[in-house]
Amino acid sequence: MKEKILIYPVILTECNDEAGHYYGISSPNIKGMVTDGKTMQEAVLHAENAIATMISDMADYPEVQDPRKWKLGKDDSVMWVTVNMVVNTDLKLSEITGLKMYFFTGLNAALHVVPCNLSYDMICQKF
Repeated sequence: MKEKILIYPVILTECNDEAGHYYGISSPNIKGMVTDGKTMQEAVLHAENAIATMISDMADYPEVQDPRKWKLGKDDSVMWVTVNMVVNTDLKLSEITGLKMYFFTGLNAALHVVPCNLSYDMICQKF
């Protein structure tokens, strides 16, 4: 396994609206990445997972932007999110075809490989 630690700045927004009190997170570094949580900690955890999911298939990870150049609103602040993109460099295609399933889960978006008896069609039917 090879670790690739990434650190991205995100915009944390404290929200109070008809949905109640929560924290929203977006990132100009990761186009379209928006998530939230009831607490700051939950929002950051969701941001770790969202970033890892959105960039996992990219050949080159997005460059880190300088957040000092971002325009922030009155309820915004900048936080830094660490994402551990764990990659198993020893796998061969023959090892994954129909036998393994990959997924990101938990803290730091670790890549897990688990034995799986599900076929591609069965997975598509479930999702």
